[in-house]
Amino acid sequence: MAIAAACAAATTADAQGTRADELRATRARLDRLTARWRVADSVLKAFDDSVGRSRAALDTVRAGNLRILVSKALRAEVEASARRRAGPLDTLLGTATARLTRHWIVVRQRNDSTLDTAVVAYVAKPGKAYPEGREIDVIWGPVADTLYGRGFRTAAMHLVWSDADNPVSRWLNAELNPDTTTAVAWTTVRLTLASDQTTAGHKCWNGDIDACKVMLRLVPLTDAPTQFFDSAGRRQHVERNTGLSDEPHRTNCLRGDDKACRALMAFEQWSVIPPNLLSGTVAQLAVRMGGSTALDRLIATQESPARALAITAGVPIDSVLRVWVRNARERRLPSEDMSAGIAAGSLMWILVCGVLAMRSSRWR
Repeated sequence: MAIAAACAAATTADAQGTRADELRATRARLDRLTARWRVADSVLKAFDDSVGRSRAALDTVRAGNLRILVSKALRAEVEASARRRAGPLDTLLGTATARLTRHWIVVRQRNDSTLDTAVVAYVAKPGKAYPEGREIDVIWGPVADTLYGRGFRTAAMHLVWSDADNPVSRWLNAELNPDTTTAVAWTTVRLTLASDQTTAGHKCWNGDIDACKVMLRLVPLTDAPTQFFDSAGRRQHVERNTGLSDEPHRTNCLRGDDKACRALMAFEQWSVIPPNLLSGTVAQLAVRMGGSTALDRLIATQESPARALAITAGVPIDSVLRVWVRNARERRLPSEDMSAGIAAGSLMWILVCGVLAMRSSRWR
């Protein structure tokens, strides 16, 4: 009985010791979290104070959803320019322009304080990219309405997209330009797919939507050698890439052993997966298909990129990609072989030459 009691007492003591250790560890973690919160809170307060000081030195202009801090000497022309741009920005960004009310754009004279040079900037709030917040120049140059217009448009797109912190923003790995995709961009998509060395690229060009999902990273890449290439494509890939020199896999692959090709390419994944250069055009298309609330939906969603694009466009992702492939195949730059200007110029020179010929003595 004495032994049992001693064991019980020891067990109780061990349990109490364990609980005490856990309590100390929990308190230590809480202290660290509290310290981090205090640092973050002080940074945010310092940022708010700096904005407050800027507001005291600059005038405030509101135009639509734009909030602008402007040098007093530039206020009249900046306000007029902002009012002209507020409507087009609403059309471009849709309901997402309401997000601009959380941010500031700054228009000030250049550091030399002359009236003929201005800078347009936006204020980045404290976050991952700029832990202490920052005023970031967008454009600067001679004071002009065009300078303000370009600055407001670029700053607005930066600020609206800065609210996106979701899988689709990481998939894009760049800011989204919500403009309609240009003919030049569609030409780039066409050339990229048509000349791609992967089997998936060729299939996507020919309308295979599943292959397009692989090319655009809209499905998990669980086995890149088989997702991007068929057996013939794998052998050609190994033959083209002399850096894949792991013998005897390379020799066996070139002799037709597809298992050796897959093993070699799985080991050298860096050579297999092409860069994802086309995601921006798909996102632009989804935004244009989805109407005035599309960009807001894209920024707000926390779904996977494929699901996010479907939510943005308001149609299934397969439908978005079919339109994307069709545009890549059909949207072309206008031909410069013949234009109204060229035709008019040619006709003019024909008439000039005719008049000069009629004046020649040979025709008299």
